[in-house]
Amino acid sequence: DSAEARRRFELEARSLASLRHPNIVELLRTEILPDGRPGLVMELVEGESIERYCARPSLDPILALFLQLCAAVQHAHGKLWVHRDLKPANILVQADGQVKVLDFGIVKLLAPSEDDQGTRLGAMVPLTPRYASPEQRRGETVATSSDVYSLGVILDELLQRFALSSGHDLRRIIAKCRQEDAELRYGSVDLLAEDLGRYRRGEPIRIRSASMAYRLSKFVGRNRWSVGLSTLLLTGLLVTQFFLYGQLQATEDAENLAWRAHSQALRVAGFFETLVAASDPETLRGDLGAMAALEDASATVGEDMAEFPEAEGRVRMAIANLYAHLGRYEDAIPHAERALVLARGTRGFGGGAPAWIEGMLVEWRGKVGGEP
Repeated sequence: DSAEARRRFELEARSLASLRHPNIVELLRTEILPDGRPGLVMELVEGESIERYCARPSLDPILALFLQLCAAVQHAHGKLWVHRDLKPANILVQADGQVKVLDFGIVKLLAPSEDDQGTRLGAMVPLTPRYASPEQRRGETVATSSDVYSLGVILDELLQRFALSSGHDLRRIIAKCRQEDAELRYGSVDLLAEDLGRYRRGEPIRIRSASMAYRLSKFVGRNRWSVGLSTLLLTGLLVTQFFLYGQLQATEDAENLAWRAHSQALRVAGFFETLVAASDPETLRGDLGAMAALEDASATVGEDMAEFPEAEGRVRMAIANLYAHLGRYEDAIPHAERALVLARGTRGFGGGAPAWIEGMLVEWRGKVGGEP
């Protein structure tokens, strides 16, 4: 209650008034108490700590709550405030599921009470050792990365009852937050929230190497029904491919032919893996990732499969049919035209293929030009 402490208290209160966010408890006004000490009048929050609240919900609702917390912390960071004492006791959840973060900025000025769950004064800055970042415990200057570390500890505790393997994306996200070196953590709470959002949507997270197998596993998880049907299509294609090559073994070296058939089949499979939503055009239209995969395959099929004309022709027709299902006939036609050339010049493509492709081209050109 010294004059300097009061001056800083009042300055802090005015600054806190700038934090207007639905997930941050609101500072209503300052008052002078009967004994002459300054006080703060805060919004009343009727709720329980996020730790107790999250003992009940399943994984996804917990992540949704945590994203509310991230939004509050990011808002404060945008106002150049670092909380420095994020912990479950300072995060309440109301009955309607709305998160409220307490004590933004105040911890930089007020000595904690004795019953504040282990909060102590370290290097003149209040902190809770269990949730404080390494640099904070050492009494060094802290930045927004310190709050990122605390968020990682909190998320880890909230997910303790869920079995997360070391390779699980959520485990990787937590480890990124809790890096000893502040430079190796997420650069902002927004980036942390982005990866959590991508995890909830079944998309690859940014901090993980985006291998083909990883991207494919995520795509399958988002489109299980489409993948099931597309797997049948792929299986049929591969069986047909091997059957056609089997017919050519009488005139070509069997060993070389088998290896060539194997290589082509793998390439065809790789392309169809990026187009697994083909069996469900509505899903394809609404999935930006799937549409990007279709566009990438469309642009690279000629280069990637130049040495395998039969496979290129079949994949081009698959792409053409996808575009046609989407109503994009002008994009379907060039692929079908190239497939027709390959079908006419490749004996393994199938004798009736040229006539069938020509019929499709007539139909699609009519839709584009208004005439058959």
